[in-house]
Amino acid sequence: MIPISRLLWLLVALAPDAAAAWVGLCNQTPFRADVRVLDTLLRPAGGTTALIAADRKLPDCAMTEIPVAKERVRWIKVVPHEQAAALAEGIILKGLEGDTGFISHEVVPLRYPATPAPLLPGGELIPRLQSAPFGIEGRATVRHTQSRIAIECTSGNSPAGALISGRGNTLPPGASLALRIAADAEGSFRFGAVDAEHDRRGEPLVLGAIGAGKSAQEFKLPPHLEAATWRSWVVECPMSAAQLDIDSLRLEPLPAVQPAPRRALWVWQPETWQRHSAGLLDLLATNAADTVFISVPVLENQLAVAEPDALMRFVARATVKGIRVWVVAGDPRAVLPQEQARYAARARAYATYNRDVPAGARLAGIQLDIEPYLNSGYTADIEGWLSAYLSTLSTVRDHAQMPLDIAVPFWWGRQRYRNGTLLDHLAPIIDVVTVMNYRTDHRQLLEFAEPFLAWGTRAQRHVRIGLESGPIPDESMLVFRPREDGELWLVPHGKHALVLMLDRPQKNPAGHAFSYSHTTRWTGSNITFRDHVATLRELLPLLEKTWRAWPSFSGIALHGLDAD
Repeated sequence: MIPISRLLWLLVALAPDAAAAWVGLCNQTPFRADVRVLDTLLRPAGGTTALIAADRKLPDCAMTEIPVAKERVRWIKVVPHEQAAALAEGIILKGLEGDTGFISHEVVPLRYPATPAPLLPGGELIPRLQSAPFGIEGRATVRHTQSRIAIECTSGNSPAGALISGRGNTLPPGASLALRIAADAEGSFRFGAVDAEHDRRGEPLVLGAIGAGKSAQEFKLPPHLEAATWRSWVVECPMSAAQLDIDSLRLEPLPAVQPAPRRALWVWQPETWQRHSAGLLDLLATNAADTVFISVPVLENQLAVAEPDALMRFVARATVKGIRVWVVAGDPRAVLPQEQARYAARARAYATYNRDVPAGARLAGIQLDIEPYLNSGYTADIEGWLSAYLSTLSTVRDHAQMPLDIAVPFWWGRQRYRNGTLLDHLAPIIDVVTVMNYRTDHRQLLEFAEPFLAWGTRAQRHVRIGLESGPIPDESMLVFRPREDGELWLVPHGKHALVLMLDRPQKNPAGHAFSYSHTTRWTGSNITFRDHVATLRELLPLLEKTWRAWPSFSGIALHGLDAD
C-alpha cells in the first residue's frame, strides 16, 4: 500500500508545471550545473559536508525528494530529528539584521514542550502545587487557590488530611534546604513528606507540627528524604475538628556555616595583565574576586608562553593578594583533529611554564572555553561533535598537568550523550564546570543553574555559575506559524529533519508548512547586565545565598566587566 504522504506527493508531482528536487547532504561537494550548493558544514572528524539542492538524486549523498524546483529553495538548515516534533507547533528564526538583510543563525521551536522540573528555593510554591484531601471518612476538605491552601477537618476516628503535590515536579536534588511555612491554624496539624520509599511503606516522613494560631516556621528537610523521588507534602488533621490556612510555602537554603565563595572574573586582553596589572588587581578586589581567567599567548613554534617574565610577575603579585590565576583558551574549532594537536602543545607550554617558575608564580589551572555548537555542522552530527569535544578535553588534560575547568552553556544541564548525560561523561575528565548562565531573569538564572549544581554535588565536582555583563546585540526573531501553504517547510530526512525556506508559499505534502506571522525583538538585556550593573550588584548576594544550598557551588564568575 502506498503511504498517504507519498500519494499526496505524487499528485503534486503530476500536476501541471510541477517540478521536483532532491535536497540533502554530500560528503564531497558536487561541482555540477544541476546542483546548487546552499551551505558548507564542518564535520567533527575533519573535512566538510555540502548541503545541496539538485535536479536528481546523487550517489554517495543522503537525499530527500521534495516537489519543488531546486531554484526555489533559498536556504536549508539541518535540525536533530528529536527537535522536529516541537518545531511542528511553530518555528522561530533567530538572527541579526545585516547590510544584506536578515541572517538566521538558529532555528528554535515557537514553544518548548513542558517538562517536569524541580521546585526551586526562594519562590512561592503555592501556585505551582496542587492539593487533594485523603481519608476514608471524607472528613477533610481542601480549597487551593493561587495564594492560599485552606484545609478544614471535621472530627473523626480515622487518619485524614491533605496531600500537597508538585504536579510532577520534584525537589532539587543535592541541596540543603528547609521548608518555610506561614500558616494560621485552629488545632494542631502534623506535617510530613512522601518520597518513593515512604510511598512504598505507606507512611510519610514526619517533619514537624503546626500548632494553633498564626505561625511562621521552618522544617529542615532531612538528608534521607530523596529529593528526586519526592511525591508530596502531607498535612494530617487531628482527630478533633480543626482548620488550617497555609498562606505561604517556600523552600529556603539552610543557614550557611562558611562564607560564600568569592567570585571570578574573565579578562580576555593579555595587555590588561601585561601592562595594567595594578588596575586589574583593583578590579578584582572591587568585585570580591579571588580567581581570574586570563588569556596567555603561546609561541607555538617554541612551545612556550609569550612574555613569561611578565606573566610570572603578575601571577606572583596576584598570589600575594590571595588571587588564583587561571589561563583561559578556546575556539569552536579546537575539537577538529588538526586543532587538537595545537591545543595539546598549548597545554604543554603552560605546564612547562609552571615547572620552571616558583610555586607562588604558577598558574592555578586551565579553563577551556571551546563551544563546539558554534561550528556550522553541529546540528547535523551532535554526538560526533560531543565525542570530539570530549577527546579534546582528554588530550589537554593529559598534557596540562594542572586542574581543568570548562565553560559550558546553560542548555547542557540536561544534554544527553550516548547512554547517559554529557555531564556524567565529563566528570572523569574535568575538575570544574563554569556554566555560562547568561540570562538576567532571576527565576531563569535559578532554573538553568539547578541541574549543574545537583550534578556537581552528586559527582563531587566544583560548579561556578557565570553571569554576563558585556555588550550583547539585540536579535530579531521571525515567527512562523503552521499553515496549509507556507514558505517555510519542515521535511523528515533520516535521523534529522530539514528546515527549508522557499521563494513563495506552497503546500508541503511530506511534512509541515509554516507561514510568516510577525517579527519580535530579543533584546540583549535578556542576556547581559551591561546596562543594569546596579541590578547585578543587588542580585549577586541573593543568588549566592540560594546557590550555597548545594555543596558543589564554587562561586559566581562575571564576564564582561573588562569590556570598558
